[in-house]
Formats: sequence, structure tokens, C-alpha cells
Amino acid sequence: MDPVGYHLALGATERHVRSARPEAPVRPDRESNPGGGPGRLRRGTAAMLRQVADRLAPAQQVGPAPTTRTCTS
Repeated sequence: MDPVGYHLALGATERHVRSARPEAPVRPDRESNPGGGPGRLRRGTAAMLRQVADRLAPAQQVGPAPTTRTCTS
């Protein structure tokens, strides 16, 4: 193996392992915006796309799976 590649891989592995240690820095979670914002837009867009999908291809009732013939010899 190339010594440079070995050195880079060893450093990357060490950084990865140390990032999961208990003393690793932790950022607090961001507060959600109760007034709307991107979440409100996302939910509205998802609802609209669901309605369009239902109009284009209505959901079919799920019945029993069709039987298939198997080859036995």
C-alpha cells in the first residue's frame, strides 16, 4: 500500500472514531418555528401532491395475491 494513502486513511479513521466519543462537542437542537415557515410549506406541498396522485392513479383495493403455477418435476 502507498505510504501516503496509509497515512491519510489512518488520520481519517482516527478522526471518525474520536468524533463519537462522549467528550465530543455537541450542538444544541434548534427550536422549531411554531408559526409555520418551511414546515408549513412542506406539509402543504405534500398534501397537494397527494391529491394530484390520487386523481391520476386512484388507489386500488388490495386483494389476495394471484396464484402462480410452479414447475415441479
